[in-house]
Amino acid sequence: MELIPSKDVRAYLDSLGWKFSDQDRATMILNLRMPESDICLELDKIMKETEDQKLKTKLQSRKKHKEATLEALKKIKCPCVYLVTHYNEDEEIEEDGLFATFELAKQFGDSQHVEYVIEKKRILDAELKEGYLETDLGYVCYSEDGKIWSLSSYEVEYDEEEDDEDEDENGRSLEDRYVVIPHPFQYGDIVRDIRDGTCGVIYTAKGGWEAEDEWFRELNQDYSCSVLNVEMFYEDSCSVGHDHIKSVYLEFANLTEDDDQYEVLQMIQALMMGEGTLDSFNFALELYMARKDKCKVVLDYKYRPKK
Repeated sequence: MELIPSKDVRAYLDSLGWKFSDQDRATMILNLRMPESDICLELDKIMKETEDQKLKTKLQSRKKHKEATLEALKKIKCPCVYLVTHYNEDEEIEEDGLFATFELAKQFGDSQHVEYVIEKKRILDAELKEGYLETDLGYVCYSEDGKIWSLSSYEVEYDEEEDDEDEDENGRSLEDRYVVIPHPFQYGDIVRDIRDGTCGVIYTAKGGWEAEDEWFRELNQDYSCSVLNVEMFYEDSCSVGHDHIKSVYLEFANLTEDDDQYEVLQMIQALMMGEGTLDSFNFALELYMARKDKCKVVLDYKYRPKK
């Protein structure tokens, strides 16, 4: 599937000759991180190609709901304001201002050439005293080039009967249903999260994706929960942390000895495989920190722990 972000997963699927069903394709598209306009285009393709009438109805309903959500965000049915925010260089949310209409908020947001969010908030105090922005009515996230990445509105009602009909045999909606995605990653592989470049070591997938698939089915997992556990090395904080990541966002790191974090990840891998020591890991981490901070330290290589 060409939309899968990971080149390694795409190549592996090609090697297997793997074909996703129309329902699987739809579920993945609805969950992949991509602009809403691109999602709608891909859903249109499925609707034209599929012979599954029930799936067509579901996809038409999704498109209709997205259109209704954006329209509800723009319409003013009660006293409200639009708050524009963005993430600053320190990854902290920064408020840019309040606007009387959606159009004014979007015009300002587009002019900043950054990713930003428009939040629609109900005014509970006409005098605009402290705490007046108490009720969220919805939001829309825009990319730097003005494309919608996600949106939601509490003013759009759901059809409960339609929701019940939408569920599969496990009670999952189209977005949440489990999809098996074969991947090449094994326990102990050093990988990179292609979304932010962070590297880590696979902590699950013993026995390959087939064993993993069997385990997920036994647990009746949904799409978002069927993930790989990865022990990540966070360079900024020089720390190791646990994360859950979909295989479609992972690729083999293919690090070399010239990479500053190479030896740290090698030591994490060795510990997980039962072949390393904490001393070796600590030594690799000290080396990394010395290079990162560019400080002069004296290391006695004669006592360097063996791998």
